[in-house]
Amino acid sequence: MYGLKDVLLRDISKNDIIEHLLEVSSELQKQEKDNYKTNAMLRAFKALFNHAISGHDLNMKNPCNGIKFFPVIRRLKYIPPDKDIQAIMDICTDEQKRLLQFLMETGCRINEALKLTGSDIIEEFIVLTTRKSKNSDLVPRKLLLPECLIGLSYLPDQKIFAMWDEQPKFLERKQKKLGQRSWGFHSLRHRKASLWSKEGKPLYELMVLLGHKNLSTTQK
Repeated sequence: MYGLKDVLLRDISKNDIIEHLLEVSSELQKQEKDNYKTNAMLRAFKALFNHAISGHDLNMKNPCNGIKFFPVIRRLKYIPPDKDIQAIMDICTDEQKRLLQFLMETGCRINEALKLTGSDIIEEFIVLTTRKSKNSDLVPRKLLLPECLIGLSYLPDQKIFAMWDEQPKFLERKQKKLGQRSWGFHSLRHRKASLWSKEGKPLYELMVLLGHKNLSTTQK
């Protein structure tokens, strides 16, 4: 902590913790960032003091007790209106349209779509795979075959969207051409999640369909 490098653990007060967190929060505000880092620090401090107190049988109270988390602005996920999506579609190639339609129908991540091959299409279903964390194994999930792929056939090792090896750039260029507010491929995922929710699908089912690791992610 700032100014507390040589202070004993037992001598750190609640005011010292608050002062440090306020300083961090102030720096984040200057960078136009929210208090996620500040609150993560508070959680870490609480855990650190709890571990030290219980592990070393210290006769002291956790100075973090009673400190409230800093406010965080809950920002709504931007979902482009249908007219903006259609305007983009109108100036897309057939392959670009198919990719956008696939994302809208499945709610998948763009990297999941680009990895899809013919072997991932099984009768009336597709199998999407993703990693829930950086070093975890690929986790599959099964969705209904989207309409944009019905009637098409692919070899087992053939990529469905073979035109792109990395995230396509066409969407941003077309938005600038049309003077639209910026939105990304992930916005189409938010759109599908919203539509599923309006259909009355339970939260846990939404979590499975979207391939989320935690229910709290789906709730957002």
